[in-house]
Amino acid sequence: LNKFGPTLVQSLGMLFQNLAIGFAVAESTTGGGGYLAIGELEDLKREAAAAGLGHGITMRLWGINHQAMYWLVPAKIGVASRAPHGSRRPMTTITDLAMAMLDSGTTLIAAPGMAYWELIGAMLEGNPEVLQKCTTTLVEAFGQLICLCDVDINPVTFTLTGTDGRQLQVSLAAQDLMQLVGVGALGQGVCRINVVPSPPGMPLWLLGDVFLRHIYVVHDVPHHMLHLFPQKGSRAAAVLEENQQDSSRVLSDTAIVILAITGATCLAAAAACMCTVRKFRTERASEDYNSF
Repeated sequence: LNKFGPTLVQSLGMLFQNLAIGFAVAESTTGGGGYLAIGELEDLKREAAAAGLGHGITMRLWGINHQAMYWLVPAKIGVASRAPHGSRRPMTTITDLAMAMLDSGTTLIAAPGMAYWELIGAMLEGNPEVLQKCTTTLVEAFGQLICLCDVDINPVTFTLTGTDGRQLQVSLAAQDLMQLVGVGALGQGVCRINVVPSPPGMPLWLLGDVFLRHIYVVHDVPHHMLHLFPQKGSRAAAVLEENQQDSSRVLSDTAIVILAITGATCLAAAAACMCTVRKFRTERASEDYNSF
């Protein structure tokens, strides 16, 4: 129950007490709309199987006395940074135990506190051009990380572990993590990085559309559980067996240096190469950030 009374799904559950009522949410992998289904849980899971999504994972929600306030799950978050010779290093762990909220009402990914800067540092690690191509000081989007679209972004991987030990892994690459928002004076594309800081005082990670478009989520309302499937057509999501699970490493000294540079005054110098942006679509950027 919420302060306004029972939700639609809760009302249906009270009306059909012999059925376990839930709902399923899926978004287009290309960002062109979404899908919502309300019904009996087994029917929703069978529909996922019939759609060719394969075997997903089941997770229990984090909540207090089984009264979950959000669709909140534990997640491991890491980045596969680039070594100097061009190969990918082992996964850099940003956090082993993030409190991650699946939020279809949010467009971006939000990271809390210093985790945001650690994540940004790891995403840009190994890229010597970051100071010339990225800034957080554009007046039109102050505080958001804006880069030229050809900047090399290391992929971010979210790992969710099911009750049976199998893992759902979603690895977001540059095409997921960057959104074209304008054109520079020399004709270069200017992109927003689809990661922002969580609101002050909020310890949660918010996994919005950038993440959710790669998975099909069945919400088990009466049992406070989630059934997660890789979205059909997504090249980013897969279920891993135990022998496929990757090792991780701690954040490197280089990434910590980039972290400090990214959040400090050196990025102000990068604004000079970006300040001539002629066309900048800020309406959506501001709307997305203000939605937090």
